[in-house]
Amino acid sequence: MRVRNYYTILGVASGAAQDEIKAAYRRLVRQFHPDKNYGNEKHFKLIQEAYEVLSDEKKRDHFDAQLAYETYTKDPDELTKFLKDQKYKPKRYRAPRPESEEQPKRKLVFNSTSALVASIVVLVALVNVIIFRGRLASDSEDEIQHTNYGYEASNEKLTQEYFQKAMNYFHEQNHEFALIYFKKAIELSPNDAKLHFNKGLAHYVAKEYKEALYELNQTVKLNPDYKNVFWVRAKLKYDLDDNPGAIADFTEAIKHDPGNDSLYFNRGLAYYYINEYESAIHDIDKAIQLNPRQGQYYFDRGDAKEMAGDDDGTCSDWMKAKEMGYTSPEFSKKPCLASGS
Repeated sequence: MRVRNYYTILGVASGAAQDEIKAAYRRLVRQFHPDKNYGNEKHFKLIQEAYEVLSDEKKRDHFDAQLAYETYTKDPDELTKFLKDQKYKPKRYRAPRPESEEQPKRKLVFNSTSALVASIVVLVALVNVIIFRGRLASDSEDEIQHTNYGYEASNEKLTQEYFQKAMNYFHEQNHEFALIYFKKAIELSPNDAKLHFNKGLAHYVAKEYKEALYELNQTVKLNPDYKNVFWVRAKLKYDLDDNPGAIADFTEAIKHDPGNDSLYFNRGLAYYYINEYESAIHDIDKAIQLNPRQGQYYFDRGDAKEMAGDDDGTCSDWMKAKEMGYTSPEFSKKPCLASGS
């Protein structure tokens, strides 16, 4: 079943801030309320449904993961666009420990690169092992095993059948069964990079990071040019606090897509977390050169300049971000910004 796009219903971008979502919701409620002359009760309910999901952080992350995964399965190029848009939705991570007491103890915003690649949360609750085994031994056993008797079918046909079943279960948020079918498909076609990549994504959504990393590593071994694999693995390594590994993978991703400003931006953030502030500034400079219209870039470059001791550069970048409409509670803590407001 296709995921209903709540962003489209509310008419906002997938990286929209909560105040934008709320404003869009209020405007549409007034426009489509059933009590109005031209109201539309069906669309009004969709608007309420969309707002209920997007206004809740956990529900929104859940929805973003579903939307990104469905987009990938239909068109990898569209996934790339979606991941780039996701960088405008901030996620807070642990900042590096200051080397001295004089350095400010503050957090930098890291923006998710994909429902796959942003801080993807678990889409469903963990299934009790006993219940799960019972399902395998009962109603689902026949379904899982019946194709094993198709002796005349080719491996390719069986592989495709298992892959399709895996994808169907994934869309139903049944990751346990999805992984079973991915495994069966890989047993038949162990050198298919697509199978390893998708199995890795399923593990990643379930927060099984060790297994996800193994499958992504297999994907790279089988096809180092597989679309988005370095981007996804970079995000996974970032989540595992392996910033040097994330930097290496972002570097490989840049080789495949040198015009992607988001890759430079996120590699810059990874440099920030290992205290290589000059490298962070250099990468965000490149991101701004490729896409100068994003206030987020100026804001985070200001963070890096602050850590590097460039107070003038910090204020200049933060003022630029503010002028471009970017908002942050950190603005109130900067004297140069407070005096200019």
